[in-house]
Amino acid sequence: MGPRRTHRGTPRTPRRTRHLRGEKKYRDAAAHAGRAGDDSSCCNLLGQISRVLADLGHYDEALAFADRALQLADTRAHPAVRCWLHAVRAHHQARLADHASARSDLDAAWHLFSRAEDGEKPPYISYLSEAELNKWTGHTAVALAETDRTALHTGRQALEAALTAWPSPMVRGSAAVLTASARMSIAHHNLDQAQNLIDQAISIAAATSSTRNLQAALHTRAIILAKA
Repeated sequence: MGPRRTHRGTPRTPRRTRHLRGEKKYRDAAAHAGRAGDDSSCCNLLGQISRVLADLGHYDEALAFADRALQLADTRAHPAVRCWLHAVRAHHQARLADHASARSDLDAAWHLFSRAEDGEKPPYISYLSEAELNKWTGHTAVALAETDRTALHTGRQALEAALTAWPSPMVRGSAAVLTASARMSIAHHNLDQAQNLIDQAISIAAATSSTRNLQAALHTRAIILAKA
């Protein structure tokens, strides 16, 4: 199942406690899926654990789970699941400043996306779309841009495409795209645009009771205020 952690000596804030509970639920579900022989579901759930760890800033451990998921996925998991896992791992690689691996994972994700709509895509990955993949491309580019300004153009294009094509029923997810777009605007030194985008993200996250998206948006707003 991958690495286990003890968290000794680390204060358990309400946010951290929620994330740890979520991680445990994903672990349990992944174990059940593995025993049932459902490789796609198991790998998807390991990827969700990876996302939880990344939310907490544990990128090394998040990467380890993404690696484990893709090792298990190999060619057995559905292309949509493998596509999403590569996109998630690209983000973690970027956060760890491994530019070459991040770009390689993005290439793999887009390659697999062309095979995702085969009529057998599992319902739990039904949200995977070109807009979703552009969102992850943007997330990755934002992280890469911290040390590589050449990622700015790619990231901006991807996030603009994601915002334009974002499915209207997926309201919560739009907050994540807006927050990533705000961070991209910060990188472009356009604080007015960043403020406008993050105001929208906060409004959506609050209205949809999305704690994770609200925390990310508030953190980004703090960055904007510090630079103003």
